[in-house]
Amino acid sequence: VHLTKANTDEDAFEILWKILTMKKLIGGSGYINGHIPVCCFQETPLISIAETLNYEEQIRGNNVRYSPFGIRVIKGNIYISGGRPVIYGKAEELKKVLPSYEWWRIVDFDLEDKEKIIDWTHEREWRIKNEYSFEYPEIEVILKNGTYYKRFVQRCLVEEKTDMLARINSIITIS
Repeated sequence: VHLTKANTDEDAFEILWKILTMKKLIGGSGYINGHIPVCCFQETPLISIAETLNYEEQIRGNNVRYSPFGIRVIKGNIYISGGRPVIYGKAEELKKVLPSYEWWRIVDFDLEDKEKIIDWTHEREWRIKNEYSFEYPEIEVILKNGTYYKRFVQRCLVEEKTDMLARINSIITIS
């Protein structure tokens, strides 16, 4: 699953629309070791993603890490496109044993200081270098709720994107 990040649901919906019309994810470099931009995915079950999104909205308000809009793809397609699971550990230690061209796979992991725990292992993250292109039958669209489902369908019809609507594998609402 790749989820968008935005300050508002409207912005997240627009980001998802752009991803869908381009049929491409463009890699970013925030929180990434090394200098290679990556597209991030999590292999977390949808129910866990829904729980995390709900928890973050309650606890963090507008400062959430993800928005409830995105795409889900088959892991095999990620692998064939060069995607690999990240390597969890202390970044500085891993950089000593991994060649620099693999640093894009490192995700910091540290349980020593109970006041500053760093643990993202629940995401079971995968990454692809640079960008990830897809065709509609290869993806499922993730939307926040039924309201956005209706908006998505209506927008496909108004903007004559019926090919997208007809060809995507499915539409999932997180709610």
